[in-house]
Amino acid sequence: MKPWIKWTIALLMIALVAGFVARAINARRQTTKLALAEQTKPAPALELASADVLVAQTAELTRTLTISGGLKAVNSAVIKAKVAAEVKSLTVREGDSVRAGQVIGQLDTLEVDLRLQQAEQNAASARAQLDITQRSCKLPQPPRRLLNNINRALVAQGFISATGLEISISNEAAAQAVYRAAAAAANLVRKTRADSVLIAPISGLVSQRSVQVGERVGVDTRLVEVVDLSRLELEAAVAPEEVGGVQIGQTARLRVDGLT
Repeated sequence: MKPWIKWTIALLMIALVAGFVARAINARRQTTKLALAEQTKPAPALELASADVLVAQTAELTRTLTISGGLKAVNSAVIKAKVAAEVKSLTVREGDSVRAGQVIGQLDTLEVDLRLQQAEQNAASARAQLDITQRSCKLPQPPRRLLNNINRALVAQGFISATGLEISISNEAAAQAVYRAAAAAANLVRKTRADSVLIAPISGLVSQRSVQVGERVGVDTRLVEVVDLSRLELEAAVAPEEVGGVQIGQTARLRVDGLT
């Protein structure tokens, strides 16, 4: 083969390779331009609905402490039986409203009435005995000092003995003491009879009724409990680590089970 043919083939090969290289470089340049164009292209606008927009405002952040406990009335009263007797009547039940001084029941007073009759008779007998003692001194119900002075004058004149004087004074003192004791016993029974009437000490609602009509109760037996719901207090336990967050004057929100 002639030498110029070899050189011609070599030049053709070089030209083909150069063409392929140039074409590859051009293609890469086009790709780079497209990438740059995509990067510089503006992003599409983001459309928001009215519900997606919120205006920022300044607000106070509060820290809450959840606790649970029981409610109880600040003022409450328990009506107890002051005498041992049978429950004759009880006109209130749980949930009823009562007012202070209202009569809500009655205990049977038959036994008390019999004791009162006996005490009054004993007082009348003691009074009669005192009258007899005083009439024996010839003076209707004389003051003790005047009676003693008269008897001492009679002793001084020899009409009565000193022993008789002492007996007269002692008899009168004993009669006076017996009468006072009998009168006090009668007053005590009258008070017992008055205690058989059940009276509400405060206004409020009946929270508990412990007995029924016809039951016999003893002294200090719980009959009815009345609570005043105008003032309530909450008893709740707070964890030791939360005690420091509780201060006087803080606002509390109360939710009672069963009430909305």
